[in-house]
Amino acid sequence: MVDRCLSLAVAVIVFIPACSCSRSRDDLDYDFEVEQTWVTDDFGGTIVQFASVPYRPQNTALLRAEVVTAGRVDSRSVLELGSGTGYFAIQCATEGAKQVVLLVTDRATHACVRYNVAVAMQDMVIESRLVDSGVDSVLAAIAPKDQFDYVVVNTEMTLDDALIHSAIEKLPNWLRGGGKGWVICENQPVIDLVTSRCQSLGFDVEVMQYTDPAAMVDPEGFPQTLQIDPFTPAAKAIGNDAAIGGESGDDGN
Repeated sequence: MVDRCLSLAVAVIVFIPACSCSRSRDDLDYDFEVEQTWVTDDFGGTIVQFASVPYRPQNTALLRAEVVTAGRVDSRSVLELGSGTGYFAIQCATEGAKQVVLLVTDRATHACVRYNVAVAMQDMVIESRLVDSGVDSVLAAIAPKDQFDYVVVNTEMTLDDALIHSAIEKLPNWLRGGGKGWVICENQPVIDLVTSRCQSLGFDVEVMQYTDPAAMVDPEGFPQTLQIDPFTPAAKAIGNDAAIGGESGDDGN
């Protein structure tokens, strides 16, 4: 109990003065209790977790290692669905991403992300968009002109199967040519769900591996990340067949 009280005391102390703007930032939301705060090992920044906001750093451990060791996001743009504290987004910005957009369906998470982004002084790179949780609302939050180099779907934070399916289907629209989807799956049923949908669409899908074996963690204790390439000959063939089928149907009416 003593340790818990000390943890919260430290959290409150860091929460108030850590942002250079403190409460002078009228655009930030301070209505939430601080659960904990810590300094990250990888970029040495401070992360605050608001009460009710999920914090599962193991989910993005592989991707964060890739961002650092392989420079994947340097000068690239990233879309993230299913965020917690904004840890991964801030890591991307720290490693040179030119744009990171998060779609957030919960006010506490949105407030937590925006606070952490302000503390990290990455407002110019990271944008959190608060949207309704329905599939149509989430999809509508991405304008037709918005395109990214990577799309990250954290299925633990995005539990609706319909939304996961829709996000996978949208990859060709959301990604620039050569872009990749990264889907974080915490269990085998979700892996099977994602793999099956990718196969039906003709998308290449593979279990992502570490570029740097020295940074490898125990795969049994961490979620798997599936890397999806929607720009494949098979996907184009399926798309063309669907278009031809639609034209044939129109001619027959």
